[in-house]
Amino acid sequence: AVIDVDKLRPAGDHLLVRLKQDEVRDSGLIVPRTNYRYTQEVTVLAVGPGRVTRKGVRAPLEVRVGDRCLVRRYPGEEIPHTECEYVVLREKDILGVLEADDGDGG
Repeated sequence: AVIDVDKLRPAGDHLLVRLKQDEVRDSGLIVPRTNYRYTQEVTVLAVGPGRVTRKGVRAPLEVRVGDRCLVRRYPGEEIPHTECEYVVLREKDILGVLEADDGDGG
C-alpha cells in the first residue's frame, strides 16, 4: 500500500527523508542515483522528538527539516510511494549535513 508521507510523524530519533533523484547532466547524460558507490544525498522532511537518554531526558535531534545530508548507501526502511523514494532512518545513519552553498564561487 502507498503511504501518505505528509501524514507520517517519525518516532524517537527517526527521520523521514527523500532520496536524491537521478542526476541529469548538462550533456543529457543521466547518472542513476544507484550509481553512487558509498553514500547518497537525502533531504530531511520530518524529524522525531529525539531519543530518550538513560536518565529519562529527551535528547533533541541535531538535524532539522530541510537539511541536506549525506547517509550510508543503504540506510533505513523504504516507504512505498509512487513519485519519489522515501526512507525512514535513525539519526545515527546521518554521516553529515551538507552546508548550503553561499554563492561566492570559492
